[in-house]
Amino acid sequence: MERKLSQLESQERVTSASASQAVVLRAALRGFTKVTEKLEPASILPMLSECMELFAKVARHNGGELCGADSESVTVAFGLHSVKANGNADAAVRAARQLLEDFEPISDRWHQDTRSRVALSIGIHDGEVLAAALGSSANNSPTLVGDTVNVAGRLANRARAGEAILSASIRKALHDPLPGVELKPLGGLSFAARSQRIDIYCIARSDRLDLGERRYGVMRH
Repeated sequence: MERKLSQLESQERVTSASASQAVVLRAALRGFTKVTEKLEPASILPMLSECMELFAKVARHNGGELCGADSESVTVAFGLHSVKANGNADAAVRAARQLLEDFEPISDRWHQDTRSRVALSIGIHDGEVLAAALGSSANNSPTLVGDTVNVAGRLANRARAGEAILSASIRKALHDPLPGVELKPLGGLSFAARSQRIDIYCIARSDRLDLGERRYGVMRH
């Protein structure tokens, strides 16, 4: 009886869920953990708030939807409810470029205050996701679940600071070359527990951001 009640309670916490094809953008806040080691929590909150405002603005401008965030990563989905007229892949790549550009002055200001550099790294992939409202119905931001989300996160971890990486399926889905966006092929990437490699591309940048990170088990380019 107790087990049945527990299952019912768990089901009630998932207030709604729907499966759909979507483009998922995952962004990692590289170097932010190092910053938090130096600051009090009261000083960290305004920084996170500023970051979330940027993501919400860029997502809204490009027709995306903010789908979860924590102190180290942010998820944005495109096409959860409708297909964009110019394509969800195009919208996601434009959003990635805008995020990387608009975050740089924020990063510069944070660096002046903390003497530590923070940068975004972004991964973009497409496929089936499950969008679920977890917990209280008062929480309007859906949570994305599925392998597509995991792959986008892996690509974000693979990307260098200040860089965006997209899967071959995203590259193929792009309608036209986007102005000012140069895509560089990086070959195949293998994931643990996956039998097939994924061909990946990056949005090339002229310089390289060095956060002094020591990254184990990650290929560089």
